[in-house]
Amino acid sequence: EILLKKIELQESKMVHDEQLLNDFEKEKKILTAKLESLEESVDGLQKELSKRIEEVEEGRKLQEQLLQQIDLNGLETSKTGQQLEELDKERKLLLAKLKCFEEKVDKLQVELRDKSKESFEGMELHGKLFQQIEAKDSELQSEKKKRRDVIAAYKNLKSQYNFLCTKFGLTTENMLPKNRIKDENDSLGHNQNSLTSPDIEIKV
Repeated sequence: EILLKKIELQESKMVHDEQLLNDFEKEKKILTAKLESLEESVDGLQKELSKRIEEVEEGRKLQEQLLQQIDLNGLETSKTGQQLEELDKERKLLLAKLKCFEEKVDKLQVELRDKSKESFEGMELHGKLFQQIEAKDSELQSEKKKRRDVIAAYKNLKSQYNFLCTKFGLTTENMLPKNRIKDENDSLGHNQNSLTSPDIEIKV
């Protein structure tokens, strides 16, 4: 009877152990499945992590490039600022030169107007003087013509006189005193010299 109890106890223990073994096997399978799932998850996470690391590295490189570009742009901006300052200085200098040139042009225009006025007044004066010269020249020519006419008339009268004297046998010696004859000859010679003298030139 004791042996039977031992056998029953042993059988009960074996059943219990078998049940535990089955439970362990089931749990092992479950854990194995979870482990495989975890390994797959870890592989996926490692791949994702590698991808993220590559993206971060690319982002870092891009950031460095952007920083270099920013530095370059800052340098270009600085150069551009200096160039703008130089251009502004040149512009101000050119404006000053332009203002000075405009002042000179205005001054020259005033001088030109004054010179034009003086030239116009000079031309008017020249015209008046020319008219006066023409009037004097015309008057002189008229006087010369009158003198030539008088001398021509005198010569004609003298010719007629000589003809009559010859015709009637008269001479200057028996008609006029010697002093008067000499004075008339001198006066005639003076008039002839005046006619043969060159014309008077009038210069302006």
